[in-house]
Amino acid sequence: MPERSNAAADRSTRPRAVQVLLVPLLGLFRPRAAARCLAGASRPAFVTLLMLGLLVDAAVVVALMLWDDTQTYQYGWRPPAKVWHDWHVNAIDGWLGPPEIAFLLVIGLGPCLPAFLAWLNLPLVHGAGSVWRSYGCSFRVASGWLWPLAGAVLVCGGLTVQWAHQSTRIWYANGLLLVWNDPGFVLLVTSAACGPWLAVWLERAARALTPGDPEQPPPPHCEGCGYDLTHQPAERRCPECGLGLDDSLVPGRSRPGSAWARRKSTATWLRTRADVLFRPRAFYRRLQLRTPPGADAGFALWNYVLIGCCAAVWAVTMLLCLAWIFPPPLNAEGWIALFGAALAVVVCGTLGCWFGHRFVAAIAVTAWLARRGLPDFRWAAKVIVYESVFLWVFCAYWGTLLAVMAVGNIWLMEKLGRFRMVGPFPVTFAALLVGTAALGVAWLCRYRIAYRAIRWSNF
Repeated sequence: MPERSNAAADRSTRPRAVQVLLVPLLGLFRPRAAARCLAGASRPAFVTLLMLGLLVDAAVVVALMLWDDTQTYQYGWRPPAKVWHDWHVNAIDGWLGPPEIAFLLVIGLGPCLPAFLAWLNLPLVHGAGSVWRSYGCSFRVASGWLWPLAGAVLVCGGLTVQWAHQSTRIWYANGLLLVWNDPGFVLLVTSAACGPWLAVWLERAARALTPGDPEQPPPPHCEGCGYDLTHQPAERRCPECGLGLDDSLVPGRSRPGSAWARRKSTATWLRTRADVLFRPRAFYRRLQLRTPPGADAGFALWNYVLIGCCAAVWAVTMLLCLAWIFPPPLNAEGWIALFGAALAVVVCGTLGCWFGHRFVAAIAVTAWLARRGLPDFRWAAKVIVYESVFLWVFCAYWGTLLAVMAVGNIWLMEKLGRFRMVGPFPVTFAALLVGTAALGVAWLCRYRIAYRAIRWSNF
């Protein structure tokens, strides 16, 4: 009887099917409410919403393809019916042409995107218990991203197609090519404008489902070896490693916490940033992990904001250097194009940092989940927040190499001579790939250090 009454209560608290189907409209700018609605929806309602999202995305892609082919340099303007007829002249079995193939690809491969995003968000929504259940909840939240994605594709693709239909103007001077009406350039700029909105939507939606405190908190353990200290020995020392119990059980001696969590200011942010970057073992050994998630909020955000600001300074400096080395006759539209390119570099670079940060974190946390090494995986979310500091190392490496490739690449290739190629890649590009992979391995090693320092936390 109690189990049956609990099930009835769960059904009564579920959102209605109409509410779930209205999530694309009501939750477009309310990701937290959308996430809670998707997580509590019944399975038929969620599957219906997922299929509708895939159908809308596929329809938007096909419509943009059709609109794009109505205006070409070879045939001029053609009505949509003529474009549709030409597509199916050589179609497979008379009907499987480009629009049908694109439609089926979006429907078939579309679920891969929320599945991947659910994996990235798993550390934010999993605390304890079944990992598969947490992944299912994360998948539901990530599936709500399909509707904002359809709007972003419609805006970015529509502007790109409209721009492609205009006359193309090209300025060429001293080897510097600027394509102001190039569709790829417009797609880059518009994607840079929509990308942050999608990333913020997904982040806030996942944070809305952060798990609460476990019903049975883990017992105290020795901070040195992990020995269960539920029954404390009379000599006040761990019987396994000899560490004093006060070093494990007294908060002030065991885990006083980070300076940022105690007081949020510029000075504590800089101090915490230096501690995480240069002394990760000592920092995570002192980090408090059983505090509310809000205690560490804002640390990663400030990293992203400052990285974006530094990327803006770098992009403007590089554009001015290139304009000084290769002076083009720029008019007002040319300077607007340069400004748009700099803006795209800033936003796309910041989004790339966000993706790299979450991707490496997901790999590390997946390994922790496989060994079930943490009693509460909300601790992993705290580590991810503070490990955003390592993005500065990536940015410094990429910024230096890209500056060399943009400004001194010709001079460098002349100096390297026959060593300028590594297989099919230029040496600078190969150094970019190899260095990024090496930094990624170093980042995983840092997560291993953090794991060893937090797995037996008592505070």
